[in-house]
Amino acid sequence: MVSGGPVFDLPSAEVAHRSAQRLRLRFPRQRGDADFFTKLERSALGVEGVLTATGRPATGSLIIRHKSDFDTLAERLRDAGVCNIRPGPEDHRPEVEAHHLSDDLDSRLYQVSGGQLDLRAVGAFALVLMGILQIARGRVAVPATTALWYGLTLLLANGRGAPPPGNGE
Repeated sequence: MVSGGPVFDLPSAEVAHRSAQRLRLRFPRQRGDADFFTKLERSALGVEGVLTATGRPATGSLIIRHKSDFDTLAERLRDAGVCNIRPGPEDHRPEVEAHHLSDDLDSRLYQVSGGQLDLRAVGAFALVLMGILQIARGRVAVPATTALWYGLTLLLANGRGAPPPGNGE
């Protein structure tokens, strides 16, 4: 196995998205080339650690499910003559940041209200009020009933779970 720097006659891939066991590579120059992606799939499937490889010619991408870390996989793909992966920025996951933000907001709301309110309760009341408002406007189709259903489900859920993080309990 040859290792080292990039091999320049291989197709160049950009990392479109990556997670622990899934990698989506983009090949902008080969977009629409079904033959290229068929060959790419076959080549990638021969690489150690690759579980599946699915080419998407219409989007110019290859989705790889794998069982190795990213650096090892990139090296194996290069060494097997499949492609060169250009390093890209780390995958940014805003939902993780939003989760921490909501935990912080939940904790503060719980503390300020003396343990009477949390985000779940506020969300439930907002949905119930939204449902009532929609019914009052004569809009009793799915949106009103959906808002009421979700709001009441949240209100009637089996009590409050664990206290929000950071409230000192």
